[in-house]
Amino acid sequence: PDRAVNSWVSAARRASVLARLEDLEARGLVERHPLLDRSQLYQFFYPRADAFVMPSHAEGFGFTNLEAASFALPVISSPVGAIPEAVTHGVSGLLVPAGEVAALEQAMASLVGDAARATSLGTAGREDFLRRFTLERFRAEVGRVYQQALERP
Repeated sequence: PDRAVNSWVSAARRASVLARLEDLEARGLVERHPLLDRSQLYQFFYPRADAFVMPSHAEGFGFTNLEAASFALPVISSPVGAIPEAVTHGVSGLLVPAGEVAALEQAMASLVGDAARATSLGTAGREDFLRRFTLERFRAEVGRVYQQALERP
């Protein structure tokens, strides 16, 4: 849903969070950007990021998590939909229950306070991406499925 109109949180909570975000922006601690095209993400934002945080209440698969993992970013997300198939908690990222702000805050703080762990999670995520989720792997697997279907009587 359009987050400007619909939300998983109450109007009061949303207003509180947006006020906090504006405060962080005013203090130079957070940058907010409009919707970006893929080239900007790939050339500028992913390479300069320390982690990728995508808490969610509902996802089909969570491709953005894999995209971030392809850049060796540690991922913090929620165990909803198929996300646990793409992000292994404690191995390639951290999964926090949807809507649990304290757990999300703790996960983020744990990576800020432990650069070696963040690097290890990011490296494992990239290795998993290269092993399971590249376009070449996708094409080979889809080709295998079609080949099996064609070989059946």
